[in-house]
Amino acid sequence: MKKRSKPVFNGAEIITALIYLCSICALTMYLLCKDYAVICTIIMTALCSGIYMLFYAFRNRKLISFCIFISLFAAVALICSSVGAAMGRIALIEFIYTTSDTFSVPLAAASIVLFSFVVTYPVFYFTVRLPRPCFLLLPALAPLILGARTVGALPAGLVAFLAAGYFVAIMGVSRLEYPADNVYIEDKHSRKERLIAFGLFGVIAAGVLLIVPRNDRTIYSRYLDTVWFSRPNFYGTRSTGFSQSSSPNTGNNEPPEDLLFYVWSEYPNNIISQSFDKYRGKDGWTYLQKYSYGHSDWRDEQSQLNYNKLAYDLKSGAEDGKLAKYADDLLNLPDISEDSIKSTAMYIQAADNVNSTVVLHPAGTFNASIANRQDTIYRNAKDEMFTETPFGVKASYTLDFYGRGINTEFARYLSGLSGEEYIELLDLAAEEEVISEEAAYAFINAFDLAEDYLIDTTDVAITPKIRELAETITAGLDNDYDKAKAIEEWFGRDGFVYDLNFVPQELTAEYFLFKSKRGICTDFATASTLLLRAAGVSARYTEGYLIKTDIASIDMYGRYEVKADQGHAFASAYIPGGGWIEIDGTKTAAMASAAKEAQRVIFYIVAVVAVVIVLCVIFRKRLSEAIFSIRYKLGRGTKKIRALYLRTRRIACSITGVEPKSATSGEVRDVISRTLSLEKEASEITDAADALLYGDGGVKLNEKRLYKNYKLILKARRARGKG
Repeated sequence: MKKRSKPVFNGAEIITALIYLCSICALTMYLLCKDYAVICTIIMTALCSGIYMLFYAFRNRKLISFCIFISLFAAVALICSSVGAAMGRIALIEFIYTTSDTFSVPLAAASIVLFSFVVTYPVFYFTVRLPRPCFLLLPALAPLILGARTVGALPAGLVAFLAAGYFVAIMGVSRLEYPADNVYIEDKHSRKERLIAFGLFGVIAAGVLLIVPRNDRTIYSRYLDTVWFSRPNFYGTRSTGFSQSSSPNTGNNEPPEDLLFYVWSEYPNNIISQSFDKYRGKDGWTYLQKYSYGHSDWRDEQSQLNYNKLAYDLKSGAEDGKLAKYADDLLNLPDISEDSIKSTAMYIQAADNVNSTVVLHPAGTFNASIANRQDTIYRNAKDEMFTETPFGVKASYTLDFYGRGINTEFARYLSGLSGEEYIELLDLAAEEEVISEEAAYAFINAFDLAEDYLIDTTDVAITPKIRELAETITAGLDNDYDKAKAIEEWFGRDGFVYDLNFVPQELTAEYFLFKSKRGICTDFATASTLLLRAAGVSARYTEGYLIKTDIASIDMYGRYEVKADQGHAFASAYIPGGGWIEIDGTKTAAMASAAKEAQRVIFYIVAVVAVVIVLCVIFRKRLSEAIFSIRYKLGRGTKKIRALYLRTRRIACSITGVEPKSATSGEVRDVISRTLSLEKEASEITDAADALLYGDGGVKLNEKRLYKNYKLILKARRARGKG
């Protein structure tokens, strides 16, 4: 019997595989380790190279390489379990599955080990063990999906580096060669099969990347010009350091997470940074110079604007028999707690290397002082606060404010009075010594300023459609407080959706209000401000930061860590009984989270289906053999032998490249005898087929023996190589 020839393994170009590994490492570490990406990339590349060389050294010893694989798998599982036990299992998942500025050496080390193992073995397998260039994309699938999940868009340079590494690796995969005396004709269909497999995988990968949800853990703030970065011309030419205009929603909603400042307060109200006055449609909001000049002597007047104390004093005066004209209405209002009258404090400290002239503050602030400095703090008619020069990095300041909420019934009552009645009530209260003359002056001045502001800002930006909508929303309401709240709640009733991923076709308020009904906080704030003005309520577009326990994290000192992704926009509406209050349509709008949850489920389903399809493509022949084996053992009669012969004929034709339909049983027997040295086995199968197909049907066959012969032929064909 002629000895069968075996294919000669010529090895893989190791350097090409290592270049590809380096590109995947760079992408992975960019996603996980941020500022430490360079050093972590070097470490991960070195580790991946070592693992690859270890597998390569034992490439011809399957048992040893399998043991190495299992050992490394166990080591990775042990390391991840140890880190999980030490730092919390969720911590490692969050470190990998979210984009965070927080860097942890143990979590980074565990991630490097985990991804090194996940990435390296597939690269080795598809460059050396089973060379399939199209499946070399599999190791890059995890960081690509992670990138789509966390940052949405990857830098073009990293993508180019990854693509270059992939194509270099394709050129370096191992090749199978055969001895000259071994009859071999390359399968002419193999190239077509590889192209089909590559196309299928590309479609699956593209589908997964399109469906995978992006990171939306916090409220988007790219469009808010933060006051903490000292970039040249970032705020325009104004000496106060404020932005000249807001930025409309263009759809590029990736939330930054730069740490801006720390906040400590017993009542952590939201923070105000800047307000805008004039709406310019697709160009966003800008300011009116008239309301931008600040003054330094604002503390005394602002300290009088305690609306809860005003409610308390007015009701107390009515109970004492004063304010006769308004006494009945005031006595019907609920009691005002003395605790709500008290002021509270807020402490703010800028983060490292952050410098600014803008003094962030909550609504109702009446005092501010910068620690260890004598800077004059100015305040303008829009309640923006600032200094003339930057007050230094890591600066801290203390704010006193009235921030324990407002009495809604009192605000509803006073905002329902006409302007003349409101001023008359305050003058009467001062005359009868219910409140001080200074307090009466402060409240009347705030009212007059809000009235002037409404006149100056209600312009052509409020179209007839917006005005008609505002009238519809506020129909039947007789006070400004109810009107403002009706507008805020209307967004929830009319099906608006807060959606970070939505890309608007038009950058106008009308498009948001009447067509898309989807957007981010800037869209809601713009629409709310315009609707409030159309309803006769003085309002301004305000930017600031959300300070909430479910958004801001708390450090070891009990301070809230406020990041750029907590930036928020909302409307500020003036209510005579409550001052400037927040009107935020995003509070009542539906969140896109429910849709994203469904999207997440779809992603997992698609991912599982994609993996199943890829595995079926990779192991399609073995899967086909397994199905045939089951069908053969369960089948009956001549169909079994016929199927067995057809599969044997297919094996023979895969060697010669001849179309199976044109091959005779004699040619099948000759090819298998000549190339696989299994003449007896081939003869028994072809003779049985001839007897069944061309005989009288009375021949008895040993089905088990024939199937055993077929398995020997199949095994020999695999050992010979696929070509």
